[in-house]
Amino acid sequence: MHLTTHKPVASPAKSEATPTAASAGPAPMQSGGIINTSSASHNATVQAAEMQRQASVATATNQSQLNAAARAFHTAVAKSAIANGCSPEPSMIALRGLGQTGI
Repeated sequence: MHLTTHKPVASPAKSEATPTAASAGPAPMQSGGIINTSSASHNATVQAAEMQRQASVATATNQSQLNAAARAFHTAVAKSAIANGCSPEPSMIALRGLGQTGI
């Protein structure tokens, strides 16, 4: 049986982006593989959700458990993003990829 896990992927250097009127909330800032926003509450929620995801992945024995951990993580992040004025779109895209259509 093959299990997959989420691993940080190095991203290419990005230029400073200027937020547009169409963007929702503050633009995230990349820092050491962790996405930080100007919302301390959202950052704390994302960190707690990631810690829970990692604990779930460590004990997973099949792909459906890994997918459930990813869905729980992205659901928590999307809900927090909405509540804190940040864009939930990255997590919404991930949820759609996992077969979930809403939060």
